[in-house]
Amino acid sequence: MVTIWASHIRRITPAANALRKLMNVNFAVEITSSFTTTGKHMLRFMIYGFFILTIAACSTTPGDAALGGGHYPQAAELYEAGAKQGDPLAAQKLADLYNYRPGLPEDHEKAVYWYKKSIELGDVTSNWKIGVIYRDGKGNVPKNYGLAEQYFLQGAEKGQHYSMYDLADMYAENRIKLPNDIEGLKWLNIVTALATTCPSANDGCQYILRDPKKIKEKLEPRMNTDQREEAKKLAHSWMQTWTQFHN
Repeated sequence: MVTIWASHIRRITPAANALRKLMNVNFAVEITSSFTTTGKHMLRFMIYGFFILTIAACSTTPGDAALGGGHYPQAAELYEAGAKQGDPLAAQKLADLYNYRPGLPEDHEKAVYWYKKSIELGDVTSNWKIGVIYRDGKGNVPKNYGLAEQYFLQGAEKGQHYSMYDLADMYAENRIKLPNDIEGLKWLNIVTALATTCPSANDGCQYILRDPKKIKEKLEPRMNTDQREEAKKLAHSWMQTWTQFHN
């Protein structure tokens, strides 16, 4: 995953250099108040990943010009060629053409296929996009909460913020195989802490902070004080574990 980010950093060096300055943020979030120095370095690393993933989604890929001109079949050909050469972003954009409108004729089975290919090549965001397809059931792909949970969890464990948020929502809505409010609040705590460190102009982080799905309001009333504290401890522990493998 880091290698992929690095490839995009080389494309957008000025922006990446500016983002590095953002890593010197002060963390005033309650969940991070007891972090060790190592934990704070880890959190900076995760936030950096957020920004790089955001920029990577907007970076130039062969096929973008055709897409911008509304030439979707030509864009698809170029994206597929890029995907076959190992470009995860090309695979993701090809899947988007099948998943979103305007684009190619809707075919969510093909979207899932190319999102999976993107994941195999190292992409993170595609975990969330597949999860949404399975959670909602789209076109020729039926609703499957088990697979939605699987892909949201994979994305969450890789640090993908929307995956964390929508996984927490599945817990709040009791759409998980093994209901667990503590686990749901854990993921909400993690992603909220991360989103709090974002610039106010970051729409994705602001969306999470608004909590439009009212996840906190659904989970916390069902939990006692000890359970809420346990969720906070688990979030802290998860972040510490992350830094051991990603520092």
